[in-house]
Amino acid sequence: MRFFSGSNWDVKKVFLAITMFLGVIFVGNSINNDVWFLLNSGRYVETYGIPHVEPFTVHENLHFVMQQWLFALMLWKIYAAWGLSGLIVFQWAAGAVLLYVFFKLNYLVSRGNFDLSAIMTCFIGILFCAGFVCQRPWVASHLIFMLEIFLLEYYSHKQSKWLFALFPLLSVLLINLHAAMWPMLFVFLLPYLAEMVIGGRIGFLGKCTVAWTWRKIILLAALMLAAAFVNPYGIEAMTYTYYSYGIVEINRYINEMAVVSIRTWLGLPIVSMFAVTAVYSRNKVPLHYILLSAGTALMSLLAIRSLFLYLLFGGLGVAYVYRNWKGLDIRLSNDVKSVRIRYGFMLALSFLSLVSLWQSREFFHKCVLGQYEGGIFVIAAVGLSMIVALAAFLGRKIISREGGAGMVIAITALVVAAMIPFKSKVPDEVIMSRAWDDCVEILQQRGSSEELSVWTGYTEGGYLEFHGLRCYMDARAEVFIKQVNAQKDIFHEYMMLCNGRINYKEFMENYHFTHILVNNYEALYESLQDDDDYLLLYDSDEAGTTEESSEEGAEPLKYRLYEVKR
Repeated sequence: MRFFSGSNWDVKKVFLAITMFLGVIFVGNSINNDVWFLLNSGRYVETYGIPHVEPFTVHENLHFVMQQWLFALMLWKIYAAWGLSGLIVFQWAAGAVLLYVFFKLNYLVSRGNFDLSAIMTCFIGILFCAGFVCQRPWVASHLIFMLEIFLLEYYSHKQSKWLFALFPLLSVLLINLHAAMWPMLFVFLLPYLAEMVIGGRIGFLGKCTVAWTWRKIILLAALMLAAAFVNPYGIEAMTYTYYSYGIVEINRYINEMAVVSIRTWLGLPIVSMFAVTAVYSRNKVPLHYILLSAGTALMSLLAIRSLFLYLLFGGLGVAYVYRNWKGLDIRLSNDVKSVRIRYGFMLALSFLSLVSLWQSREFFHKCVLGQYEGGIFVIAAVGLSMIVALAAFLGRKIISREGGAGMVIAITALVVAAMIPFKSKVPDEVIMSRAWDDCVEILQQRGSSEELSVWTGYTEGGYLEFHGLRCYMDARAEVFIKQVNAQKDIFHEYMMLCNGRINYKEFMENYHFTHILVNNYEALYESLQDDDDYLLLYDSDEAGTTEESSEEGAEPLKYRLYEVKR
């Protein structure tokens, strides 16, 4: 019973080891909309090989680089074997792996401080799991970045030549999994290069902790550069970022490219930057940690998607500063009075938390329905804490005699962790939208996929293409700009049409669509309803499939499907 005595350090370690994986709860069971063009891409690669001309849309001869081909193929293999359940399990597993590597990185930086690393993993992990872990290639690219930083840090502890062989492997993986992010491998070398040049030479900076020399860093860069040519597109994949990013129109339209607002939960890490800065101002921190934090913070201010990088690397300086923190002490007094006070307070706090949640009926209701990822588990965890506290309070004499604080902590953490797979049911056959499913069914009844061509917007296209229909547009925004496809700026044309800035009749004359799927956020929605050249086949209002918008206060999302009269 020594392990469960409550005064044994092993109990604390078990507790922290479990809680650091609680972020997986917040991954959820949702299916990301990008899944559909990724699955479509993976299926194509398996069937036909690597494409060099865009194969899914109504446009002809668009030059094409499938920069996520390996990730798409992997995702398709998972889906083909296990269906949607496989995709759900994939993102749970991805979340768990990211959390573990994040823990190991902070454990290394903090010089083996288990408590600090586990606590940072728990709280920061909840943020990046809730916001970014899904069935998208950035989970692979960000894992590779963490492994790169880990290897760079590990070399400072153990100068082993075999480490040099791992960096080219990371380069090969990244260029094939997510080519657009490949240049970041070299960006993350810069803080270490700067550390070697000026680290330890400026009074307010900490001593240089990097064992690399500039020659070794250059050798690493050369090895990674050479290895990256092992991809089906050669130098074109390596330079994909150069000609596909920074498009103003895309940045304005795509939510993940928007700037971070401190009025949302995504802005919370921005506040932490000030706390980190305060820590830096009082402690000497190695330059490369400051640069990693400041650089990723700046990137996150410019685009929401880069907040993922800041969450992963922005706290490394904190892990270093608090490396000597002694950690939590759970050696608790087990006399009756202490147990009564301890668990009485825990019981009262849990009860007040549940009352507070109940006061916000709408939030509570949405949590129960699973509309907030992890929300139901917050309620369940609070309720479980109250039950445990009540049981401990009533059995305080037994705890006083036998000891049981550690057992209570460990069992609570185990029960909460065990609830992860039951967070909510796996989605049924209606995945993204009942309206989309209805429209796909109608279109498949109107003719074969070879006979149909459909006008769709940015959001809906990938889902219809997955079902074999050729569409005008999908969520691969950069594919539709001229500097990538070498043919036409389709994305600009799409935005002009959506905003009613070009005549839709002239536009339709240039394409030979058989059908049009339009939503009420596009100008075509109103234009076509009084046009006799288009036959209404489906209206989500009439079908009862109008959806609430994901943005608070926004107008409900409505769809109409038209057939073009010939």
